[in-house]
Amino acid sequence: MAEIRIDEELLLRAGLGIGYAFAPFFRGLLQGVEDYEVESAAREIMEENEAIAEMRKKEHRQKTEISDCRKCWCDQCARLEECPQSRDGEEPDGIRPFPCIGCGDGMRFKPCDEAKCENFIQGLGYNNG
Repeated sequence: MAEIRIDEELLLRAGLGIGYAFAPFFRGLLQGVEDYEVESAAREIMEENEAIAEMRKKEHRQKTEISDCRKCWCDQCARLEECPQSRDGEEPDGIRPFPCIGCGDGMRFKPCDEAKCENFIQGLGYNNG
């Protein structure tokens, strides 16, 4: 049988050469993984910020213009606090009575150019502001 001889010194030098050649490659891999994690975290933060901005847009749709209230029979009604009318899917917020809770910018629950509802009683002033 033939005896197999391994030159350990030669293998060591070959390994060092290959390691030296591939070291930048492996450093690049590690840097790439790190960059990916940073980019992924930044993307998540951006998506979260966009979701928050969208929620704020929806919150901003709540009535902010008193001129909208003035064009609504509800603003003059003496029975607003006990009004049974509501917008579908709206829940009271504990601040504004129905039906005002459902109105957003430019909306009027019962516009003054339409007929008053059967529960309407003329109040002494305005309910909103």
